[in-house]
Amino acid sequence: SFCYVIFFLGEASQQSTIMEAERSVLSLLLVEYESGDKFGKLLAYVTLLPLFAGFAFIPVAAITRDIQTILFAIGLIGNEVLNYVLKHVIQEPRPMRSGMTLVKYGMPSSHAQFTGFFCTFVLLLLLFRVRISKSQPAPWFSRFVYAMMGTVSTVLGLAVCYSRVYLHYHTSKQVWIGAGIGCLVAVVYFLTLRLIVDPLLPRFEQTTLCRWLLLRDCGPVSDATFVQYQAVQATKLKKGQ
Repeated sequence: SFCYVIFFLGEASQQSTIMEAERSVLSLLLVEYESGDKFGKLLAYVTLLPLFAGFAFIPVAAITRDIQTILFAIGLIGNEVLNYVLKHVIQEPRPMRSGMTLVKYGMPSSHAQFTGFFCTFVLLLLLFRVRISKSQPAPWFSRFVYAMMGTVSTVLGLAVCYSRVYLHYHTSKQVWIGAGIGCLVAVVYFLTLRLIVDPLLPRFEQTTLCRWLLLRDCGPVSDATFVQYQAVQATKLKKGQ
């Protein structure tokens, strides 16, 4: 019985220590919504889209070896660094939720700033960089695909912004300011690439690093998708001969 009392007291002391210790949460995939709220559950998945989009750039960049894709990813990273700095300079708390305030700062919303940058940069690429060759078998279909890309990315971006307010992770002001900052950074970054970086890429492509890593700039290529399709088909025909 003495040993049992010692064990019981030790266990109670350990539980008390656990309860009193300050706990931190890894909130990378932690999204909360009200139980029974099916729409909130859907938005909980929607709010994770920026995370999935960010991770998607890793295999895309590795497969395509396109410098423009890599520059897009660098812009996204720089946008997130800016958001981190702004949050810790402004230090505006998130909204109250269930009697508790979330630990991290909320101004500006990182999800909204990410989607603002992503959607704006995609639209700028589609409007000013993508060119469709008239020699395509069905150029109208390519135009339709690109139009759908711009529309879907914009709609999903707005859905992500709305989800942050609906799930009480941010105020409306924090979300729309974040989205506005992301859009502005995307425009500035796009102009910087076009006016300053792009003229330097032909010389950069000739470096040993680019030859080792098979990096190339597909930006100046008119309708790069169709050109790559023709190259693959030509290679198949040569192998068949």
